[in-house]
Amino acid sequence: MMTTPFQNDDGSPLDIRVIIVGIEGQLVNTEQLHYEKWERIALRAGYTEEGFRKLWKSQLIGIGDEAVYKKLQANAPTSKKLPKWEVVREQINKYYLKHFYAAQFLEGEADAIDMLTRFGVRFIVVTHATGELADMQLDRIKSEIGTALWNKDPVSGKRKDVVLGKRKDGNAYDDIFNEINKERLANNLPPLKRENFLVLENKKEYRDKARSFGMHALGLRLDLADHLKPETPDDEDLSIKWEDITAFIVRGPVPQSGISPATAPR
Repeated sequence: MMTTPFQNDDGSPLDIRVIIVGIEGQLVNTEQLHYEKWERIALRAGYTEEGFRKLWKSQLIGIGDEAVYKKLQANAPTSKKLPKWEVVREQINKYYLKHFYAAQFLEGEADAIDMLTRFGVRFIVVTHATGELADMQLDRIKSEIGTALWNKDPVSGKRKDVVLGKRKDGNAYDDIFNEINKERLANNLPPLKRENFLVLENKKEYRDKARSFGMHALGLRLDLADHLKPETPDDEDLSIKWEDITAFIVRGPVPQSGISPATAPR
């Protein structure tokens, strides 16, 4: 019987201590929002709805905003070009800020996070956003999921367990690994191994980056309309639901007397 990608070879659960998760596609389904904010720009530049939809499915899904801009500019169907990138960036950011609260959280996410944190699994949120956008994203996560994981530190004022302004395709994963072990060393806890880390990411190149560091990586299943699905699915067989994750992670040691599972040293 073939094991799932989130089991050990012998079929036993993974010993996951830290989950690194992005906001868009892992915590919030923002695919329709991204489509809409760019569709408005494309139609003004002479694209038809059908022409934009075809380009989106074939080339634009899953790439960054500036990369989308360059491809729209290069494939514009008329002599009418897009405004300068700085102007477009301001327009799409305003649209995103206005409509972000309409984006849906993934099914089963809040319950899964609550269960996993009760058993000592730590979550690190990574986002490339900063400033007003990052504050809005994180405040909504906190209010919707009902957890204090991303509260601000009362001393430094910084948000706990959040990496801001850094894209996941860089060395964020390895940086997080090093920082957590530095913290554990300071608290007289044994260091974690890279195999104790799980990265939740829907883009294959980011999962490959995590695996190159020796970490586990999985995609999450999104409920998408046909026009939001790429022409060639990206490792669709690796997509799971949030509730699936809890069944394949070791719960950790029996806590010491008077210590809850969430605070037991792991």
